[in-house]
Amino acid sequence: MNTKHWPKVKAEHVGIGVGVLTILAFFFSGRRGTPPGLAASEKYIITLNAKVQPLARQFVINAYRAGIDVILTSGTRNNAEQQRIYDQGRTTPGDIVTNAPPGTSWHNYGLAFDAAILVDGKPTWPSEKDAVWAKLGTIGAKLKLEHGLRFGDKEHFDYHPNLTIAQAKSGQKLA
Repeated sequence: MNTKHWPKVKAEHVGIGVGVLTILAFFFSGRRGTPPGLAASEKYIITLNAKVQPLARQFVINAYRAGIDVILTSGTRNNAEQQRIYDQGRTTPGDIVTNAPPGTSWHNYGLAFDAAILVDGKPTWPSEKDAVWAKLGTIGAKLKLEHGLRFGDKEHFDYHPNLTIAQAKSGQKLA
């Protein structure tokens, strides 16, 4: 790319600490605008711990900028909801969707969310072998989110630095 005719922009022209590379990165770093799944994800985002909410929003935005439209499909769950999901495929019809009984899921503490890929405006869950999940895992990792793909739950992302489930169960909060 020939840039010799581009205007020279200095940090003092646009604000302290902002240079030419930052400006170029802004204009060439992916899609702009509001991600299509962000508004619909908000009903789950607002259920999350206050420290996780901005990470979930940024996850949706960063995925969008990377060319992946995502929507959150779950946030905080109470124990009854977790039990219902845990029972699925065990004592009620359907496929098993979680191995976490009530009290053992980061969802129970507002520290986890699930995401789906939007295709034609509808949530989808491609195979865990699909490269899109690895890409979302990388996007999540940059936000310090742990990806559930490590234990077979491709749509799961959680945030709980230095906190164990036992600590969360005993009432300890994020630092």
